[in-house]
Amino acid sequence: MESRDYNAAITALNTLQTNFSIVDAIRKSGRSMNKQAIPEMIDFAKRIGYQINNEPISESDFSKYFFEVWDRLSATGDGSKPVYFRYLTLMAYHLFIVEGVDSAVIECGIGGEYDSTNIIAEPTVTAVTALGIDHVGVLGNTIEEIAWHKAGVFKKGALALSVPQPESALEVLTKRAGEAGTELHVVQRIPVIAKGEVKLGLAGDFQKSNASLAVATAAAHLQTMGIEDIPDPSNITALPAEFIKGLAEVKWPGRCDIRKEGSIAWCLDGAHTLDSIQVAGEWFADVSQHSQAPRILIFNQQTRDAPTLAEKLFATLSTSLSSTAPFTHAIFTTNVTFKIAGYKPDLISNNTNSSEIETQKVQNELAEVWSKIDPAATVKVTGTIEEALDSARDLLGGKEGLVLVTGSLHLVGGAIEVLQSGYLSLYHNAGLSDPLSQQPTEESRIFAASSGISTDELSPQGVEQLMNQLPDVVRIPFEDAVKDINIEGWEDDWFSSATYDFDRSMDEPKLDFVYNWVNGSEDGFKSIKRKYELDSRLNDKAGKWMSEHSINRYRDWDELRYSFRSLDAYARNFTNKIQVLTNSVPISASESTSRLQPQRPVWLKHDAVTREHVEVLSQEEFFEPRAAQCVPSFDSLSIESQIHNTPSSVDQMVALSDDMFLGADHSAADFFSPLFGPMIGFKSKSFNVKSISKSETPTFGEKPHLHYTSWLLNHRFGQRDRKVQAHFTHSVSRRVMKEAMASFPSPALRGVCERFRGESKFQIYPWYAAFHYSIERFREALLWSFIMARMDTNKDGYLDWAERQTLLAAIEPGRQTTAGEDASTPVKVAEGRDRMFYQLPAIHKRAGLQPPLSNIKVMWTSLDGPETIRDVKCHKFHIDHCLAESFDSPLSDRSYRNPDFTTANIFSQLSRRDPKCGDCLIKFMLSTVPRGLEPLLPPKSRRHERETTIKALLKYQHTIIDPDAMFVMVKDAEQAETEMIDRAISQNKHVTQYCFNDDVMTEDPKAVAKVNEVIQKVFRTLFPHKSRWEE
Repeated sequence: MESRDYNAAITALNTLQTNFSIVDAIRKSGRSMNKQAIPEMIDFAKRIGYQINNEPISESDFSKYFFEVWDRLSATGDGSKPVYFRYLTLMAYHLFIVEGVDSAVIECGIGGEYDSTNIIAEPTVTAVTALGIDHVGVLGNTIEEIAWHKAGVFKKGALALSVPQPESALEVLTKRAGEAGTELHVVQRIPVIAKGEVKLGLAGDFQKSNASLAVATAAAHLQTMGIEDIPDPSNITALPAEFIKGLAEVKWPGRCDIRKEGSIAWCLDGAHTLDSIQVAGEWFADVSQHSQAPRILIFNQQTRDAPTLAEKLFATLSTSLSSTAPFTHAIFTTNVTFKIAGYKPDLISNNTNSSEIETQKVQNELAEVWSKIDPAATVKVTGTIEEALDSARDLLGGKEGLVLVTGSLHLVGGAIEVLQSGYLSLYHNAGLSDPLSQQPTEESRIFAASSGISTDELSPQGVEQLMNQLPDVVRIPFEDAVKDINIEGWEDDWFSSATYDFDRSMDEPKLDFVYNWVNGSEDGFKSIKRKYELDSRLNDKAGKWMSEHSINRYRDWDELRYSFRSLDAYARNFTNKIQVLTNSVPISASESTSRLQPQRPVWLKHDAVTREHVEVLSQEEFFEPRAAQCVPSFDSLSIESQIHNTPSSVDQMVALSDDMFLGADHSAADFFSPLFGPMIGFKSKSFNVKSISKSETPTFGEKPHLHYTSWLLNHRFGQRDRKVQAHFTHSVSRRVMKEAMASFPSPALRGVCERFRGESKFQIYPWYAAFHYSIERFREALLWSFIMARMDTNKDGYLDWAERQTLLAAIEPGRQTTAGEDASTPVKVAEGRDRMFYQLPAIHKRAGLQPPLSNIKVMWTSLDGPETIRDVKCHKFHIDHCLAESFDSPLSDRSYRNPDFTTANIFSQLSRRDPKCGDCLIKFMLSTVPRGLEPLLPPKSRRHERETTIKALLKYQHTIIDPDAMFVMVKDAEQAETEMIDRAISQNKHVTQYCFNDDVMTEDPKAVAKVNEVIQKVFRTLFPHKSRWEE
């Protein structure tokens, strides 16, 4: 119920720019304040406008206050709750009181007299902005009737302000002010603003009136607060510096908002009334009048008189541009955000008719109207905003263009979301026809243009040059890394104190299973592969490599069929989608290689059930555009480095090869838990490579790639032993995988362009990189949080003596617990600290989640701390070495700032230069509490930093397991029968996961047939029943 109400709490508010300027002016005065009803178009908590000191409240706080009000209303009886806007207003006032704000800027929703916000008996000041004809069903059809409603906010003793209005409306406002016991003051444009001597953060001439009213309103409020040196609100001639700065810093996404994407200028304005659509048209005309580039319109308005708005826009632009054909193309779309995922939840409108959306009724009417008033424009209707933007890109074809997106706040909000989402869907749907071509296709050129990639980079020479230019390592700030992470309200309590409201049941997660598969026995595949084998640097004159490397790497034992059977039998309840990643082959034996299609298992059905659950993707459909020149690839590491690009409605996937099988019932928690993250298994083997050279690099199997990736991880996070991942199913977040590859730009691009394993010893190992990246980033987030946000209390980037004393006092109790350790003693377990890895199954049950059924041997969770502290000994921790020399002396920076004490330097020392020091500091701090990570988190007063940290912990959390699995390297028939049948099946040995790896190094038909006989017997015994996707 709660999550439904939370997700449904979405609305598009008709708000005013004035609100922003008032807030900034008051905030610059140093007052703690709140504002409501600010139009943020992407995030719900931001969009409805609950902000304190110009920062949106956190999602967790929003959820907290939402349900505090909900529960109190529920406790009053069976009466209905307030309708949507009134509920949010009540919640806003509740938030103001609890947070203890000094000043609150309240904006009415509709009108004023009867609006739910209008319950403040003694406001300090009231204001009415420029009036227009809107909400006529509630406020009336005339400007006088609307003025009467708006003036309802005027109160006795509170200054009433307005901008110049039509004479009849001004008469009504003046009369109503007198009736309320106050006097109306009309605010003219302040001279320095009117002349443009003060920079405004928002474009448009009309903003000068809004800004002047905002200044007068803020000045009046601050005067009542006793602030000195404030200009007289009724006669402002000069502005204080704080006001000027506030006006310049005002930003309003989606209003007169231009966003550049390559050669395209996206001009966004959420105008949705006759007056505002005229202003938007005049603004766009001013922006585009000196450009010869094509102009494209993307328009929608689902609930108002859409044709009238469109006609008004056309009339405005025709006049302003002196042209009867203001647009070359007009695209009319619904407000549905994405083609596949549908609405972004924050952008759903409760006021739309779903049948009209499905039939595109309004859009077709708009297209008909526009065709009549602007017959020169080509008109198109699309079902989603994503498709509308893609259509505009296709029409421009990488050339310069201006696109006006207007008519609806929901439309503009959705457009911003699509623009920020990365445009991957365009490439997924591009349908590249010839992966063997060495020239960029038109589709990849368009994708490149939309992604900020130059056309030259798409050529083989360009990719090669880019490899040499890109850095090996980049460090992505946490603020950027967590932009795509949403939180629901439970996360702060969970990570801070390891507590969860078990009355709030969680939904079982759905997971994708993603296979890397190829049928190497197919003739079409062999013919394509041979072309690249001949050109490979591995091809020797004697032909030895070509004769040997394909023997076991691409042979098909029909494993995928039986792996599918194991999923259907043991993972049915939580499977979202199965994706099969494969190479392209000729459509038919008689076709040339210019017409290709993805390889498809011959036994896979073509029915609706299969289409719903199974997706076969060729490399052309998920490789990023810079890697398009590297298709086709015959190297699993190359393919796995792009696996995060596979399109899906869920983030979490389980990657596996076709030689991996489930052997018993699994739950989602065997792979991933929303509370504990993905399950990761490791071998005992580890790497810690401090330098690389060809002479020192191993040459066999996966070792050279582990060797190189260990060196990269050391370069990024500092030197330490890092274990090798187990050779079984890999549970990973697409977001984390994408970030991990982005953090090693040149190695990732070089790696994806390795067509055959071994062409270079220096190829990144995606799983090894991603798993340790996740572990290290979780650790790094805690250190960043502790040093940058918790210890640096004055936010100056430097730890002064008082702050250093606080830090030293904080770690001292933990240091004392390790005082008795030495190299010969076992690692000390923190006394009094709960071991969450023991409690994982019970916590799942209480949260309404199924606990692990197969991977039940849980070794560690990130709620116990990052995995790196599990076996760390800290008896050698020394202040001078681990923090900075003379860190514990007040004299070391008495006369001047010591650069060693900057937070950046301390963070770098702990996180990278000496990772063990950082591990020990984390261990010290966590030993002071029985559970949770609170000692390392920013205080709750640092809202932004705390939410950033919580999001980072949610993104990078992980659990270490010891998989219950059986691995058999199949070499010949006798060995296979002994290990797979005699020692496993015949003895009824219970194993929950299997991996049967092909290492049969012969092509003798009889020997291969014997092995196949054993393997098929094993498969038929373990997985006798067909899956629902099998013919």
